[in-house]
Amino acid sequence: MKYCYQTEATRWGEALPLGNGHMGAMLYGGTITDRIDLTENTYYSGEKSSHNHQQESAKAFQAMRDAASKENFDDVVMYSKKFIGCRQNYGTNLPVGSLFITQISHHGDVTGYERCLNFQHGIFSCRYSVKNETNLLCQCKKRAGLSHPDDLFFYELEFSEPVSLLLSYAAYQTGKSHTDAVCAVSKSTLGGMLSFHGHAYESIHSDGTCGTLLAGDLLVRSSGSIQLDHENSTLIIADARYVILSLCMKTNFQNKSADAAALHDKNRAHLLKTSELSMLSLWEHHSNDISSFMNRTRLTIPDAPAAALLYQYGRYLLLCSSREDSLLPAHLQGIWNDSVACRIGWTCDMHLDINTQMNYWPADLTALPETLLPLLQWIRNELVPSGRQTADINYGYPGWVAELVSNAFGYSAPYWATPISPCPTGGIWILTHVFEHYRFHPDRKYLQNIAYPLIRESLLFFQSYLFEKPDNTLTCGPSISPENAFIKDEKVYHISNGCTYEILMIRELCLIFLEAYHTLSSFSETDMHPDALLAKQAQDILLRLLPYRVMADHTLAEWDHDYPASDPWHRHTSHLLGLYPFSQITPEHTPVLAEAARQSILKRTTPEAAFEDTGWARSMLLLYAARLHDGTMTLHHVNAMLNNLSEVNHFIMHPPTRGTETTEGVYELDGNTGFTSGIAEMLLQSHYLAPPSASCTAAHANIPALQILPAIPAEWKKGSVNGLRARGGITADITWNPDNHVWLNLLADQDTLCRIIYREKEITISLQGGIPITKEL
Repeated sequence: MKYCYQTEATRWGEALPLGNGHMGAMLYGGTITDRIDLTENTYYSGEKSSHNHQQESAKAFQAMRDAASKENFDDVVMYSKKFIGCRQNYGTNLPVGSLFITQISHHGDVTGYERCLNFQHGIFSCRYSVKNETNLLCQCKKRAGLSHPDDLFFYELEFSEPVSLLLSYAAYQTGKSHTDAVCAVSKSTLGGMLSFHGHAYESIHSDGTCGTLLAGDLLVRSSGSIQLDHENSTLIIADARYVILSLCMKTNFQNKSADAAALHDKNRAHLLKTSELSMLSLWEHHSNDISSFMNRTRLTIPDAPAAALLYQYGRYLLLCSSREDSLLPAHLQGIWNDSVACRIGWTCDMHLDINTQMNYWPADLTALPETLLPLLQWIRNELVPSGRQTADINYGYPGWVAELVSNAFGYSAPYWATPISPCPTGGIWILTHVFEHYRFHPDRKYLQNIAYPLIRESLLFFQSYLFEKPDNTLTCGPSISPENAFIKDEKVYHISNGCTYEILMIRELCLIFLEAYHTLSSFSETDMHPDALLAKQAQDILLRLLPYRVMADHTLAEWDHDYPASDPWHRHTSHLLGLYPFSQITPEHTPVLAEAARQSILKRTTPEAAFEDTGWARSMLLLYAARLHDGTMTLHHVNAMLNNLSEVNHFIMHPPTRGTETTEGVYELDGNTGFTSGIAEMLLQSHYLAPPSASCTAAHANIPALQILPAIPAEWKKGSVNGLRARGGITADITWNPDNHVWLNLLADQDTLCRIIYREKEITISLQGGIPITKEL
């Protein structure tokens, strides 16, 4: 698991990433000037607000609904201005700044250059040789890690000849971002110290006066002498054969009363503690930690080594961005920040109309469940409490709801622009992660105490939100189909009643509620009787909810009307989410809808050059093709991502399409994690036998069906994967060869039945918890 390069990085898209769920670093591996871009999980501008709602918004919403029912879309837009949210000091994650290590001696020709990222162990390395002024060859070796066990960034530099270095720090500052950063140098008994602090201030997504305070302290130890340049806040290191840098950063995100002095004290105490450890111990702690996660799954595809490597890279990037004790979930760019997304309308936040969801799709599937914990905590502690206020003020309904976007402070109000608001099912979509975690790791206490109450309270909102059509079916809205629009009377509109996206989200909510309800009801000690009526109502909703609709052109309808899309090649395909991530549409059980989904994808991507191609949008095409069991198309999308959407450092990009506000490409973590999920879905898919209902017991519904190699292309003639996770708490190893022989090894967390499906073969087996079973298919 390694990427190597023979040239140093000259820009962010070439630098190599490290992260520990709290801090992030992008390393350039420079020879004369080395650069390290720093980020931090909680370094956000803005502040929490309880004033994100217009007080007359519930009344405005009902007026919007009435107008939408009559297709008076101009009136819908007019009323929506009294409904939309108030952004206030919404904020964004910002870059912290950059460290620079300038070599002020040995400026000759560089030979033998190589820099690598070993992401099996989370280690950046760089080596090269350079001649000094007297033609003497100096060999340079550098190695860096960002440790989670020791919460420390460390960088070792070794030189075969004495060199002199200049160490400096520059706070992030660009455009409408400004800083009150302070940088100073000092000496202690441990070595030289470069200290900095400042607030996350910017005036695009906030008023420029509020943001998290961060303090950083860099300890410098060297075999050479360390001199202080107080005027320029730099450290000069002379005649050094080795240098060790150790960095710690803290913020006041959890404790706003903490000032810079208190944060610096914490950093220095931590640096003192970790300085007692040998470098060997630090490297062992860090390497063993990263490899313990990365080695949980192994993938070998001799015919596609680049795809196998990028699969693991997506896992690594998620692990760097989100750890079990991260204070916030990964934002749009994970733990890093390219200084582009935070300067446009998107912001580095938690988008709830696909991006945050895709960030975390590999978590349970590829054996990284710990990375999901910050998201679950944020949903429970920030989003849901805020969502109760949104449900009450914006809609006048009970329960909780969240809309299109959210942030570090749990923003749940409608988006603040009329074209893409309302969108109240963003909360359902992110909530499905809470229940999917149970499906992959069945734990009754987790289901009863954490997942079920959140699902139940969401259902209370949508039970009130739905309304009847004249034909007695249930519909919803008005809302948007993220983020597409339609044309009526030569005008472009976004908002209407009965969007397929919103209907399928409410359908999924009812399905997971019923599954959770029946599962808990099967345990005699659990009293579910008070919710029996709610379960019957959820079942009634499923029966009366607007069904999927196939259009005359054989595609799946995106709206409950036939007006054409304003952008036929739009990057968002929200109406197809029943195919993936959900299993409402499958080739086996709903072949007509599966074919309609296939035709929708074909129309959206014909001609392919017109499709608004982005990292996450292409990931969705890959995932759809996997669920349609189309190996030819999965290979096409894999190659498109490898060849057209990957940066030099293998970050999958969002190019400057018509969906962006910049001429620069923007990095999004979801492109990489979406690719990883797509590869996993090509190899293994798991669903339940049938959705629970009044006539379907939990025992019947909870039999997982494992589809083996459902979407691998014919070109991948042999390979193996170990450690993939399936719903039902099952770990699967799969090996296949050119003779169509497949070997399957399964290990269940607890006793369970499961179905195994491989091509035309289908068997049901009983698994005993902790006892592996091997089958040849």
